[in-house]
Amino acid sequence: MKIQDLALMQVLLNNRTSKTDKLSSLAQLSKYNSISSNTLKRLGQLDTIEISAASKKQLAAKQAVTSKLNVVGNQAIQSLKSIDGKEIKELRAVNNVLEIKAGNYYRVSSNGTSTILTNFGGSHVGVAYGEIGNAIGVGSSQVYTDNSGAERLATFFDDLTSTAGYFASNFSKEENLQLLGSVGIQPGWFTVKTDERTFTHYLREDGAIYPQYQVQGQRDAFMKENLFDIGYKPGEKITFNKVEYVVDETGHINLPKDAPVFFDTNDVDPVYRKRQQHATIKEQLNLMGGIGQVLTTSKYEFSLDKDGNVVEKEL
Repeated sequence: MKIQDLALMQVLLNNRTSKTDKLSSLAQLSKYNSISSNTLKRLGQLDTIEISAASKKQLAAKQAVTSKLNVVGNQAIQSLKSIDGKEIKELRAVNNVLEIKAGNYYRVSSNGTSTILTNFGGSHVGVAYGEIGNAIGVGSSQVYTDNSGAERLATFFDDLTSTAGYFASNFSKEENLQLLGSVGIQPGWFTVKTDERTFTHYLREDGAIYPQYQVQGQRDAFMKENLFDIGYKPGEKITFNKVEYVVDETGHINLPKDAPVFFDTNDVDPVYRKRQQHATIKEQLNLMGGIGQVLTTSKYEFSLDKDGNVVEKEL
């Protein structure tokens, strides 16, 4: 029985599978002797589909064999030194720069899954299923009985070289740190190079990954903000990512081009956050009528003093 057919049998054994899906799976499996023609004739009459104990035992035995073959396959993949005469390289960054070149093969491992990636041309990174299959003497569809682990790895690195302009990891933040760390990438700016393009991202210490355009977009937006509008004076200091910057005579600060700015973390100066909040509250109180008006939240009460400054009172 082929891998896809085992998947169909698993659909039948799952009690949560809808009747429609079970009928579809049975129809696809009708060529096997274990599914009789009488069973197919009764499909319209059954609300549930029962699988005999013998069939379950048969399926379990086949799954055990398949699992064993999968282990052997993984070991074979891990032992490969070359494909088509080309050395399989360990995927490894140098100075936070990772290169994935077309025509080369790269080994990557994570959480017990080991696979071989390649650049299929342009910026498309994926598992070299056909090449791996040829090298270990099996069909490409048999390289993995369950290739979700390998596919997750491939998708992760493919997304890092995506021309779509965004990155959405299919791993948790902790897994991002572990996976990128395993290929030599540390928190901070890192670059992935293909034959045609260079892609730069920022890995935060908490494992969040941001494309360069998004980080620099937040920096540029902050550079345009006039800090005088929220109460800052020339010469005052404001902290971003543990670095102090001085407010100039125009009410702005000069952030380096590569300065990481994230407004959703505690890396932003808490004084800045408070002043920005008070500026928004002041605007709301003035719309309500100004001095004498009160704005209440679950924890605080806000009002304006005689000079029009926000007064915050904890409830």
